[in-house]
Amino acid sequence: MESKSRTLPVDEDHNTHDAIKKQKMIDMPKSISFEDWYKDLQRTSSKVLDIRLHPTPTSFAVHIPPHDLPNRLFELPPRQVPLFLWVDDETTNLLDVLYILQGTARKQKPWIIEAILRGDLDQKAWSVPKTLPRLWEPDSMVENILLPLLKESSNALEVWDLGAGVGRDVVFLAETLRDRTIVAMDQRYVKQALPFLEFCQRRQVSQWTCCRAVRLDPISEFQSILEESWDKVGCFYAVRFWNKVLFRCILDAAPVLQNGTILAISHFGKATPDSDWPHIHPNSKQVLDRYELRDMVQGTAWKICCDRVVTDSDHGRTLIQFVAQLQKT
Repeated sequence: MESKSRTLPVDEDHNTHDAIKKQKMIDMPKSISFEDWYKDLQRTSSKVLDIRLHPTPTSFAVHIPPHDLPNRLFELPPRQVPLFLWVDDETTNLLDVLYILQGTARKQKPWIIEAILRGDLDQKAWSVPKTLPRLWEPDSMVENILLPLLKESSNALEVWDLGAGVGRDVVFLAETLRDRTIVAMDQRYVKQALPFLEFCQRRQVSQWTCCRAVRLDPISEFQSILEESWDKVGCFYAVRFWNKVLFRCILDAAPVLQNGTILAISHFGKATPDSDWPHIHPNSKQVLDRYELRDMVQGTAWKICCDRVVTDSDHGRTLIQFVAQLQKT
């Protein structure tokens, strides 16, 4: 049932003037009783962000404390996917959460808040979920192309994510495979790797993951690591990260790499050889030409498994999904 009231609780620590100003800048979502939502809606397809003070483990809601939300926005779904906020009577900073997600000061698109869920069910109805729920989705290439190839492989060699960032795809593969080490590699870890490590800990995959800080300038640092690990790694992949020198370095390492090694790229690229790149971010110098990867692989021991164009869900930008596998004669 939809609540008639749209009045939101205000944190007592906030200045009243600031709270009123924020409230005027936000389109207040409707409120729904949690019990009615749980009974009447298809909860399995709903994205539920739990900001209750006393969360209960469920199979459909992800709890993020409001004070942690600014540093964990990467755990939310794409901005065009409707999101439910779950609160209880003790939730006092809902207005702050709404301002973070929908405030006009945001440089990017706001998240869509479908409704605010208020209340709870009898705790006897809850059970500890077998798998942790998540709001975000892995890259489609990682989920639909790379993962099946890794499952088919009989080896348990390491999987390297190049330019892993916060590591969503690393976590996804670790949660799904649970039989090999997924290595996050990023030069940003030189300064800060804690967000990645904490993310893995929250998702309970620390035993299957690790991270390495790798500087790509000069490329000799990566080459040295590769020379030390050629018999340990069975897959290299990169999502929305492209470094031509790095890619060439891996291709040229074919003589020492294990037969069957996978190389996968999912990066922004032009849909056709003659098309322009109309988007501001990334700029045209940072995107792939349509057949750039194919041209680099042709005539080598790498066999192309996939070379397709898809569109991202956020801004309609095209991405090239390219997968090749090493087949030595």
